[in-house]
Amino acid sequence: MQDVAKVILLERGNLVLQLRDNKPSIEFPGMWSLFGGMIEKNEDPKEAILREIEEELCIKVEEISFLWDFTFNRKDGVKILHKIYEADISSLWGKHRLMEGQAADSFHFDQLKFLRAPPFIQELLARYQREKILE
Repeated sequence: MQDVAKVILLERGNLVLQLRDNKPSIEFPGMWSLFGGMIEKNEDPKEAILREIEEELCIKVEEISFLWDFTFNRKDGVKILHKIYEADISSLWGKHRLMEGQAADSFHFDQLKFLRAPPFIQELLARYQREKILE
């Protein structure tokens, strides 16, 4: 099983998503997704997601919270364990510089249904909305 860290980034109550590169060699090319990436061997998942945010957006997040684990089964049968985190980057948004992907933007939850996103990301965001937004 592969381990991945992903983060739900919030900017004034909106979700910050990454438009993935349109390369056929990557999973879900040209789709909107969460920021994150692979957890390196012997790397703490929280350290991994903080590293990924800094590498992909050139911002340093100070506060981050673990939400839950989510297992995704790829079409080739490989199971991927996603460690899902949450961070508010309202004070950092606008100071970022995108280093990976085609774009980064913030979206209100009502806009998500119009975005092309991987089904498991849609599922994660729907769970987040049910559990966190509607509390």
